[in-house]
Amino acid sequence: MTTQINNFKKATFVLLFTPAIFGIQFTIAQDDAPPRTNSIGGHFGTVHLLVINSGGTTKTIADEYNVGFPTGVTIKTSDKFAFDIECVPFVSPHTDVHFLFHPGALFPLKKNFTFGTRAAFEIGKGLWGFTPLINKAFPMKNGTAFFVELVLPVRFDDALNTTTIAGLHLGIGF
Repeated sequence: MTTQINNFKKATFVLLFTPAIFGIQFTIAQDDAPPRTNSIGGHFGTVHLLVINSGGTTKTIADEYNVGFPTGVTIKTSDKFAFDIECVPFVSPHTDVHFLFHPGALFPLKKNFTFGTRAAFEIGKGLWGFTPLINKAFPMKNGTAFFVELVLPVRFDDALNTTTIAGLHLGIGF
């Protein structure tokens, strides 16, 4: 029970304070605000971990290849905000398969760029943390978009040891 309470506290911290760390500001809708139009979309792709630094040891993709298969559902509430839930099964040589639950906030920028931050809960590895990201979309004629995304995950274990990662996410959004 104590572990569940500690995990709940960690999850609450990540969800509440990750936006503040990156200077993200949420605004409360006012009466004079234009009406919102909600839409739903999604994405799928692959994420390749390029560099992993953990416990003072750095590994590159040449040392150990890790690949994930992100699939997400996006709820766009305005031109300036979207909520996204991403689920990522990972395959790696040492942990076989583990699962990442990755909810987050996305903020579209100019020229098809998007900034985002996600909470991260790695089931099967006992890690939690956050993932800032920057994404560039390349719209296609059929209404979908190819995208390239740089992710910079930061993960903690129960002893608060830190793992930092740089990864490349390639995918299709619709």
